[in-house]
Amino acid sequence: MTLNEQQNLTDTSLLANIRQPELFFALVAPIGTDTKTIAQQLQESLKKVGYDSTYIKVTELMKSIPTDVVLQENPIEDRYNSYINYANKVREILGNDIADKTKGNDALAMLSVAAILEARKKLSGDPKIAKHAHAYILDQFKRPEEIALLRKVYGRLFIQISAHASRTTRLATLKRKIKKSHPDGGGKDFASEAEELIRRDLSEEKIENGQRLQDAFPMADVFIDANDKPKCKHEIERLVNLFFGYNFITPTHDEYAMYAAKAASLRSADLSRQVGAAIFSSEGVAITLGANEVPKPGGGTFFEGDKE
Repeated sequence: MTLNEQQNLTDTSLLANIRQPELFFALVAPIGTDTKTIAQQLQESLKKVGYDSTYIKVTELMKSIPTDVVLQENPIEDRYNSYINYANKVREILGNDIADKTKGNDALAMLSVAAILEARKKLSGDPKIAKHAHAYILDQFKRPEEIALLRKVYGRLFIQISAHASRTTRLATLKRKIKKSHPDGGGKDFASEAEELIRRDLSEEKIENGQRLQDAFPMADVFIDANDKPKCKHEIERLVNLFFGYNFITPTHDEYAMYAAKAASLRSADLSRQVGAAIFSSEGVAITLGANEVPKPGGGTFFEGDKE
């Protein structure tokens, strides 16, 4: 099945006629964040609204493309680096097959679409027949091109969840994992190895097919705080309830303030970079809004209809 045929299955004109459409979740998170637990909590929350789910580990899918990169399992920093190298190579290989080599940067998303078709075939007997009340959870992506492709294919049925944990927490997690994989490491804390992994995961600017987490992360439909497991569970349950039309949930202070900041940004005439800001009290009361605009002499900014 082509991507266009796959996209037709989720055309928005059909959604009104499907009571329990398939849903497609993609996880994006910096290295050192526990995405597996987030996926499990998402599965549990979906179960409460009558949805079964299929969990797909994206780094397992890439192994179907042969490369010259040798995957390692230990020590843990070599494992992370070898898997990053393998993903980069897969993007490079698939990009070499087409005129625009940058198109290969959505390779892992293409593999995920194929995996969903295969899973659908097992569930419904036909890859063209959607399995109602079923969700697919894709763990995880590092490139904005991957997210863009999935949005193009699945439309409004696609939800990106970006999970964040503090840098301190992620650094401690990586140091602990690396040290555990070095039983003869003595008193070394492996901070430099953990720091390098965090830096590489964020953006491999000099590698055309490398990681671009810093570009993919902000494309999310929802941001989940993975620092605190009970809070993380609550936020995922809240997301699912909102998605399924539970009308008794109101915005948090932060959500409302970000909405106001986004609205403020739209009045900026600088179309290359519209930036809004909103200052709120701790009780959630708006104090002032602003945007990047030309200042007026004496204070304030120009609005449409003002004198020059």
